Amino acid sequence: MLKLSKCGKLVKRRIPFDLKRVDKSKVDACTVYIENFCDSLTLEDIAKIFSRAGEIRNITLPKFGKNKSAMDTDESVSLAKGFCFIEFDTKESADQAVTIFNNCVPEELTNAGHKNYVGERDRVCQLTVMSKEQWKSFKEEARSVSYTHLTLPT
Repeated sequence: MLKLSKCGKLVKRRIPFDLKRVDKSKVDACTVYIENFCDSLTLEDIAKIFSRAGEIRNITLPKFGKNKSAMDTDESVSLAKGFCFIEFDTKESADQAVTIFNNCVPEELTNAGHKNYVGERDRVCQLTVMSKEQWKSFKEEARSVSYTHLTLPT
């Protein structure tokens, strides 16, 4: 539960969140990594699409910070980095999301008759969806690549 501050502008948890009590491996098992979706998708759109796999607990959609150039206006928004993490209620739902959505274009983006249709988008591509554990493995593999063995053609 949340509570409102005395000034009426801030919210905080009534019971503080204790990160030490969270089993990170269980959270990771319920989380999927998604990339290659339209930049115009909102958190609500992503939730509509992926709710087909199961109950969603949290969506993390990293964004670039606003550029403080003279061209920026108040209407400018931060751009999404092109990937997100979705935490499901269960590992089975996360596995279902990978099965349903990996290497496919969601029907919610293309079928106007679908109950969770999210409307026309700037581009529609096949999604890449994988478990967070698999994503971590790919990330570690990429870090371990040695560039000392690469030779450039002359």
